Amino acid sequence: MLVESVKNQDGRIIKQRTMRNLTIQTNKKGFVGERNARLEAIWEDALNQLVENNLIEDRGYKGEVFSVTRLGYKYADVLQNKSSAESSAAIQQNDLEFDGTSEPYISKKDHIRYCHKCFHSSSQRVPLKEQQNGWYCSVCKELYRNPNYKPPTRANNDYNPSA
Repeated sequence: MLVESVKNQDGRIIKQRTMRNLTIQTNKKGFVGERNARLEAIWEDALNQLVENNLIEDRGYKGEVFSVTRLGYKYADVLQNKSSAESSAAIQQNDLEFDGTSEPYISKKDHIRYCHKCFHSSSQRVPLKEQQNGWYCSVCKELYRNPNYKPPTRANNDYNPSA
């Protein structure tokens, strides 16, 4: 779905639920097809995972219009390279460097971070979700702290206990 959405000129994914069925489409291609509760659950979960991993973002107010994010375009490029050149372009451990300060693997090519625990236990390489103080793995729920993060400090006029 992500790879197909980046082929679309505006990078949009449309989700519509009617009384009869669920429709998810992008680039003039539908992903559910027929009324099938199992397929609807699979594709709706895939859409939710793209949102959770910051690969797409909700652009509407009803959860019906989504757009590919910058990270989504980068990850789609990785997926397209992987499918076009099988093992030579696939993300392998030797394509990554271990960041000793924050512990995730970092792609040498595009600097996307991957969970080192999930990298070996899953065939799907899901990038870490960036947060204010680090990176979060949506698969194993591991939080990798950013060593350069400095929490905000109080301004002198915020609170005065002696007053």
